[in-house]
Parts: sequence; C-alpha cells; structure tokens
Amino acid sequence: MPNEESEPHSIGIEAGTNAFPDHTFQSDDRPSASNSTASKDHLVTQIENSGTVTWMTYQQDINSKTGLCPIVSSFPYAAQHNPCIFFQDVSGNPPSQDNEYGKKHTKSYSTSAFAADLAANKMANYVFITPNLCNDMHGDPKYPEVHRVTAGDKWLSSELPRVIDWVNKNSGVLFIAWDEGSSTTQIPYPRIISPMSHAPASAWMPAWTRPHGTKWMTSPHASTSRALGIVKFTAERKNAFHSTGISAGSEALTSHLRV
Repeated sequence: MPNEESEPHSIGIEAGTNAFPDHTFQSDDRPSASNSTASKDHLVTQIENSGTVTWMTYQQDINSKTGLCPIVSSFPYAAQHNPCIFFQDVSGNPPSQDNEYGKKHTKSYSTSAFAADLAANKMANYVFITPNLCNDMHGDPKYPEVHRVTAGDKWLSSELPRVIDWVNKNSGVLFIAWDEGSSTTQIPYPRIISPMSHAPASAWMPAWTRPHGTKWMTSPHASTSRALGIVKFTAERKNAFHSTGISAGSEALTSHLRV
C-alpha cells in the first residue's frame, strides 16, 4: 500500500490489510459508521480473546474533544494514526467517543504518566504508542516551523531510553514503525530492539533517523503483526502472512511514527 494515505497503513499494522468484507480503508477520515469495520480479524481482539494476554494504547494529546475513546481528531492528535478505533469491536457500532471498551484500552500519553506506569511495571503485554503530529515526523502546518525529522528524533531521544531499559529488563521487544513515503514506493522497515541485541541504547539511537540506519524495502506494515506472532488470519488474507499462537509471557511495545 505504498501510495495510500496514512490510515490504511495504520490499519495494516493492526490487521495485516486495509481491505475487509464490509469496508476498504482508503482515506484519512475519522472512524464512523461508514468508515469502520465489523471484522474481528485483527491483533488486539485476538489478544483479548486469548484470555491471558493484555493490550493498551497510549495516544499523545487526546483530550475532551477527541473523547476517551478517541475517534475524533483534534490537533495535535490524529485519529487516523490510531488503528484500533476503526474496529467496531473496540470503539462500537457506530464508533463512539464514550465506548467503554475503547476507553478501557486507551491512555493519554504524557512523559510523566507513561514513565510512572513503566516504573510501577503496569505495562500491558502489548502496548501501542502514537506520538502527536508535532513529534511523529509527519509534520503539520499548525506546528511551528521546525524540521519534522529533527522534531521526531528529539522526541525519540527523550522518550525511548526508559522504554528500551524496561524492554531489556522484561524480555520484551520494541518495534519502531515509520509510515509511507511521499516520494517513493518503498517504506522504511520497522526498527526492532530486543534483549537479543547486546548493544547499549546509546549505540542504537544516533542511527534511527539517518539514511544508513534505515533499511528500505517493499515490506508491508502487516509485517509488524507477523513479527509479533499473534494474529491468525483467515484464508483470503493468507498471502499477507499466517501465524498462530500467543505467548503469554512475551511483552511488546510498539512506537508508531509517521514519515
């Protein structure tokens, strides 16, 4: 999906595809009755159905306008970068800002609150983090003039050391995913950091946003779900990938960046 809008790519991270029997996501529109799906073939629902694995999303700068089940965009939060809320079994039918299940699995991301959850070891097994439009390398006309990659790199450098430390202490894995490019049909392959890498955080961080630190390939965002080894897809999407089983002892943190 290299030429699609941001939203189909976000949906791809969650479900391995942007096309479902009842809807194909092709825009950046907010969740609605006509822009959502009843499909249950996606990551967080299969996590929930396991009965042993938990999940949570952290969304930067959600507020009273976005709702606690944040289906409404309100600068600098962008709903199209939060894939779970486009699934009706998460946000309701039709999707609602007050949906209790969606609210239960959404927290507002702030440095202090997230750091407190990390320190208290209150992390779910699977965590999806979305920076706001000022920090996600996507850029926005409302944001003060600054190089968007510099802004995103600064945010990563500030926020991720504590995450990497937690991941290494808890046998976890961290995926850092970038979005579609505007001038290429290729997308950056997600960065993966885990205890299997014995390099310290300082060895990783300077390379994340440099050309030689990114592997370019035509890998779809579905590869993120595949790497987690959680989602079992139906036959019509087996060409995306097919993986089975959930390891209740595994931890995953996914940081979602747009570029």
